[in-house]
Amino acid sequence: MNNINRIYMIVGLLLFFLFGITHLTYNIDVYNEFIIVFFFTIFLYNILFYFLNSYLKSFNTINPSHKKMYVIKNYVKSFYLFCLCFILPYFINGEYNLLFIKRCAIYYIINDLIGLILVKKLPKTTIIHHTTSSLCGISLFMKSNNNLDILTLIVLYAIFSSLAFSVNFYLAYRVHSTNIKIKYYLSQISLYNYIFCCLINWPVQLYLFCTIFLSIPIYETILYIYFLYSVIRDDIILMKWLYNDKIHYNNKN
Repeated sequence: MNNINRIYMIVGLLLFFLFGITHLTYNIDVYNEFIIVFFFTIFLYNILFYFLNSYLKSFNTINPSHKKMYVIKNYVKSFYLFCLCFILPYFINGEYNLLFIKRCAIYYIINDLIGLILVKKLPKTTIIHHTTSSLCGISLFMKSNNNLDILTLIVLYAIFSSLAFSVNFYLAYRVHSTNIKIKYYLSQISLYNYIFCCLINWPVQLYLFCTIFLSIPIYETILYIYFLYSVIRDDIILMKWLYNDKIHYNNKN
């Protein structure tokens, strides 16, 4: 392990313990939490890269090599989305505490933000998605009232999307794995998981939007409809892509 990775490990561990202690003891400010999670995620990227590159031949031989960081990004995002799944009952029960939503948003956007910095040659659509999610999350930090509005709905859409964590895991695994059978089953699981996620997310968004429709300015309504149209279109495109992947690997079995 080189000196840079040692530094990342030491700093990351210190931040991890600091993060845990402050959560248990204090109601820390969301900006401080953002900084802590940011550096901890960079540490996570580096430690995961080190272990996969050292002990997994299929990862070590990825060509072109810039795709290695793409794999890391998706594994880390899959892990964060999986963790966010455990807080979904809080929102299902109709609780929309602003501070809690802000803290959840950190874990969703932080990987997208770091991905923009560390991952080379991202597809244009991915760059647009990551930039949009990062800007929405950062804008939410500026929000000072606890009212439900379109910005909150957009962040809630992202948080409810955590149910589809298997998709990011699959996007990472398919790059370096040579096991066609596992890739087939993972593509199938990811497809059905994503469909399930959307069937929950879309009605929730429609219901919440109907509750605030009469109380928000018309320009917010237009922005929200454009947002919903864009993400639903992207959701459908991804479903088709997962379906085609499933067929592709099924034919190879």
